[in-house]
Amino acid sequence: MQPAIETNALTKRFRKLHRYRDLILYPWRKAEHLAVDQVSLAIAPGELFGLLGQNGAGKTTLIRMLCTALLPSAGQARVAGYDVVRQARQVRERIGLVSGEERSFYWRLTGRQNLEFFAALHHVPEPIARRRIGQLIERVGLADFADQPFRTYSSGMRQKLGIARGLLHQPQVLFMDEPTRSLDPISAQAMRRFVAEYIIGELGCTVILATHSMAEAEELCDRLALIRSGRVVAQGTIAQLREGLHYGVRCALRLRHMPPELPGVLGRTPGLLDVAASRDDAGHRVELTLREEGPALAALLREVVESGADIYHFETHQITLEEIYLRTLSAPAEQPAEAAVC
Repeated sequence: MQPAIETNALTKRFRKLHRYRDLILYPWRKAEHLAVDQVSLAIAPGELFGLLGQNGAGKTTLIRMLCTALLPSAGQARVAGYDVVRQARQVRERIGLVSGEERSFYWRLTGRQNLEFFAALHHVPEPIARRRIGQLIERVGLADFADQPFRTYSSGMRQKLGIARGLLHQPQVLFMDEPTRSLDPISAQAMRRFVAEYIIGELGCTVILATHSMAEAEELCDRLALIRSGRVVAQGTIAQLREGLHYGVRCALRLRHMPPELPGVLGRTPGLLDVAASRDDAGHRVELTLREEGPALAALLREVVESGADIYHFETHQITLEEIYLRTLSAPAEQPAEAAVC
């Protein structure tokens, strides 16, 4: 199956602005900012792929190149089977974009009139456009406000109208740059349900989601890419990220008595990623990281009990996406985490 999106070493450099003094005295000097650094991705049709990274990491620049709004400095990219440089028109016909950009709407027109205008730009036949606009307005929760001027809309309403606009021509690939940024928690939850049930479930659209919301990414995304300084440092499902980056299931045991050899014995258990033992006034503490719960956890507890250790407290928890994000993207840049790639 051909990927919906495929990039190979996609790179974007921007010229840095000089001061007038530098332009006069040192005209030969050229400074560049590397915004996207050799990004290679393969995203399957119908997949919801997440882009996570700090502000300035390069997520929006990557999306703009895939939408043909920016030319790459190096590398290649294909969207819906078309090259983003040589076949830009074909790419634009097959993609939609949802962003927080409000200036692209006409503030004196109503929400419905704005959608009618953009449907005409996409060459959607008028009868189909009228029916589709009505359905989308209802879906995004703007039925009571569709005929009010756009300038009266709140930030959340403008964001909802932007999502409706991105779906007018039923694109094969939809790019969503922080689609719930201006929404309250209830509206954001409804929008996530709309994305999962309608955009993915009914339309079968491929979605690329750039977000800062860990809950949103964890709930929606099939796979994720963690981006730092323009480079993908890890990608895969959340389970693959946990395993490839050695972030699995965490277990903490409190023991009143622990044989000295127990940490070494536990360290030889299949499925154990890490073991650390310490002691305080309350007794011994053993922290374990497992690849997954199940037989490995049962074997570990059996070893602890058979060693004669006295367990008085035990707890487990999965490493969350937020913990993966913080640990991966806050690591020193010169020591990148091992990427989990599928």
